[in-house]
Amino acid sequence: MRILIPCTKLKEGYKLSIENAKRLLKDAELLFDAGSFPSAGSLVLAAEEEAAKAVMCIDSSKICQNVTYNEWKKKFKWHISKLAESMKMRGYYYKMIHSFLGEVWTKEEFHRQYGEISERMREGCLYVDWDLQNGEWKLPLKPPTLNKEYVEAMLHRAKISIEIAEKRAL
Repeated sequence: MRILIPCTKLKEGYKLSIENAKRLLKDAELLFDAGSFPSAGSLVLAAEEEAAKAVMCIDSSKICQNVTYNEWKKKFKWHISKLAESMKMRGYYYKMIHSFLGEVWTKEEFHRQYGEISERMREGCLYVDWDLQNGEWKLPLKPPTLNKEYVEAMLHRAKISIEIAEKRAL
């Protein structure tokens, strides 16, 4: 098991991740003010990920746990993992019932589902893609859920995530 990031370097990663989360959030606020809600929402999710990465760095540094390549790939680089972590650190969990399938999600499944849904939403708002069902190109989405009120709530969540990450280092 090769060490990729020594625990002595994780505090630096924490600080840089916090700075980047704040930068992304500021950029998202500018896009929000310009009425570009899907793009703002996409950057908000990136800010949440960076805040979550900061928390993962600081938590590993506190116990002086080196981060291996596999951990880096699975936790620190995987969007879904970081988005799920951001929800966990804010203490969000609801016993969700998926009405179509009639299943109750566990806490872990709920966080994973949140990460996957958020990642699909971000990709759908940023990229031109080929629609396999209709056989044509589709432009980035402007989902009705990514309206001003929803993105404003996302901005608030990201601010909370960054605040939590900053306090975690104390």
